[in-house]
Amino acid sequence: MSQEIILQGVILSEVRYDISSENKSSTSEILAVEDLKKYYPVRRGVADLLRRSKKVQVKAIDGVSFTVNEGRVYGLVGESGSGKTTTGYTIMGLENPTSGTISFQGKTLSAKEHKHAGLSLKLRMIFQNPYETFDPRKTLWQTFSEILQVAGLGSRPERRQMSLDALSRAGLRPAASYIDRFPSELSGGQLQRAAIATALVVEPVLLIADEPVSMLDASIRAGVMNLLLNLNRQKKMAILLITHDLSVAWYLCDYLIVMYLGRIAEKGPAEQVLQNPRHPYTAALISASPMVDKAKWNFVAKGEVDSNIDLPKGCRFHPRCPFATDICREQEPAPEVAGDGWSYWCHHPLSVQKLKN
Repeated sequence: MSQEIILQGVILSEVRYDISSENKSSTSEILAVEDLKKYYPVRRGVADLLRRSKKVQVKAIDGVSFTVNEGRVYGLVGESGSGKTTTGYTIMGLENPTSGTISFQGKTLSAKEHKHAGLSLKLRMIFQNPYETFDPRKTLWQTFSEILQVAGLGSRPERRQMSLDALSRAGLRPAASYIDRFPSELSGGQLQRAAIATALVVEPVLLIADEPVSMLDASIRAGVMNLLLNLNRQKKMAILLITHDLSVAWYLCDYLIVMYLGRIAEKGPAEQVLQNPRHPYTAALISASPMVDKAKWNFVAKGEVDSNIDLPKGCRFHPRCPFATDICREQEPAPEVAGDGWSYWCHHPLSVQKLKN
């Protein structure tokens, strides 16, 4: 289905990937996250310790479960503090989970296995700031060579050719004119493409992309987004996209996972969730996003995001929700099914008609 997307004033045209038209049995599950939790202890002063004996923790992730299938693009979306980046870091093994399980390609990962170099060959991550991805003292070739050496791949000439191929696939052509440059010699867009190339060089089956275009100019963002979409389609590489921008998620994703204060508020096929959200928080994100057909939404969340330390009782979104009732303030909502692969956690699910009124 053809869609026109407006991204910071730039109109993008793309034929979206319709997952409902494919045989769902043709793809297999490669990642399963089950009841994942990540708590951080809070350091307090002596006076506070004397007043309170209760252990204080930041509940960055508090019981998150979802799966990722091969060849799909999944969007992990939400405001700052929702826990989406921590989820990505925990899946990668950059953070140790407090509890829960992470299974990759059918195998439950231990903390030791998480950090094993062999796993990183199939599970890679690109970070929000491309300037922090590279050592400024090393050329791109030196960075690529180290990655491939750790992976135990190829001789020196073979590693060089693999690096050139990855740069070319990432849109840096001719690759030979880039590979011996230092990071400071590249623009922001070029450096982000180089960062994507460092992930592609080992042919991963799952790429976790943390805000990959948020620091780029609008015209450059479009090119990097198209690069990710092409890699997904041509290489059948699964992507877990972490973003706060629903315009980016709408353009790239087959499936959305909406997070709020460490938990999932709604998850389902991107087109269905964005056209007719069931959770008020999803509707608030859409209302605040420069998306096509935004005019049909008329909903703004009240106040600011609550603290991950002193979490609200009941539904975590109820202090900001105009539809909240007593049950929302007292009881956590159970998951409800809206359709095939579409679930939400809300006592009073929304409809387009309700939001218009």
